[in-house]
Amino acid sequence: MLINNIKKISILGVYVNSDPFAQLKHNIQVSLKSSNVNLFIATVNASFILKAKTNTNFKTILNTTAFNTADGVSIQLAAEYLDSTKKYSNYFVFAKVFIYFIVGLSIGFKHTLFKQPFKVVPNRITGVKLTQYLLNLCQKQNKKLVIAHYKDSLTSYDLLDNYLASNYPKLIYKIILVPKPFSDVYSTAAERCDVLLCTLGEVSQEKYINATLSIYKPSVAVGVGSTFDLLTGRLKSPNLVIKSMGLEWLFRLIVRPKRALKIARSVILFPTLVYFYSIKTRDEM
Repeated sequence: MLINNIKKISILGVYVNSDPFAQLKHNIQVSLKSSNVNLFIATVNASFILKAKTNTNFKTILNTTAFNTADGVSIQLAAEYLDSTKKYSNYFVFAKVFIYFIVGLSIGFKHTLFKQPFKVVPNRITGVKLTQYLLNLCQKQNKKLVIAHYKDSLTSYDLLDNYLASNYPKLIYKIILVPKPFSDVYSTAAERCDVLLCTLGEVSQEKYINATLSIYKPSVAVGVGSTFDLLTGRLKSPNLVIKSMGLEWLFRLIVRPKRALKIARSVILFPTLVYFYSIKTRDEM
């Protein structure tokens, strides 16, 4: 049977699971053995939460999924910060302005520079990590995989097809090309599968999955964004040192300067909003 979630934490109104990867793996395997369980998983990062603040439909979808993983150090830092400031919630606003700022700096230094383990959301479960697990599991258990993919994606249909055929020779899969922007046309190509991976990018992929669950009827569905761009080498991935220091944003800025605005929103705007909302009220988080 499915293991109930141990704990969820709300970050600016979006819930993120703090459950270990082992628990998520268990729930995935249970879902794959069932014919009536749709395990909808979202891999949430700072950009997701920022977009959910202005897109109520997207926010509703994120808060009704079965599992939201922390796909980013910023989510882990925010969760740690919100938990650490609880003890000061009854202080006067002027005192909190200073104390919360110091707490935020302290958490940033402890977890990025000094590598202190995270306690509130200990596991960072990325789209890449989750996708690789699902690909191996589908191949091992002969489960059917469908990938909903834009035709003009950075990773072409042929490149994606070659990657899967080369690395997972026994995998049963089908790549379905989705029109951009997607509409009711998607239903003509959709078909029953065990696992649905959607690469349409944040917001679009979650809306697509939500709209097609009754058509694909997958046991597990995940929006994986640019995961296959990384796996196929179309996008460069930072090394472990950069990841451990929480500097993936800097690496992405250097590699893809056109994404500077999005990166700035995640690195500057997101923590700023978390800080001010934590001072103002906890009811909105």
